Amino acid sequence: MQAMVDAGMISEAEAEHHPDSNVITRAIGFEDDPQPDVWLIPLRAGIRLLICSDGLTKELRDDWIRMHVTAGFSAEATAQALLDAALDAGGRDNVTLIVLDLHEA
Repeated sequence: MQAMVDAGMISEAEAEHHPDSNVITRAIGFEDDPQPDVWLIPLRAGIRLLICSDGLTKELRDDWIRMHVTAGFSAEATAQALLDAALDAGGRDNVTLIVLDLHEA
């Protein structure tokens, strides 16, 4: 769905409830060489990163995730709170997440 949103074919709101939202368009382990998505992110001391699967983002609204990430709790406590909230909200998919605090750059 993200590829369709990026191409302007559907809106983010439409992607949320699209019937094909779980269609896999790329996977590791088939005949083609893997082509990972790569981003360069400028890092600085004090930055917090959240890396997560759609098992988290499909269960919790962006503003709710942002509230947890910026609440000032430890990375471990934040990760646990986000996991618990996603599971409490239904946990219909695997929930995978990493909360990373960069202390030195």
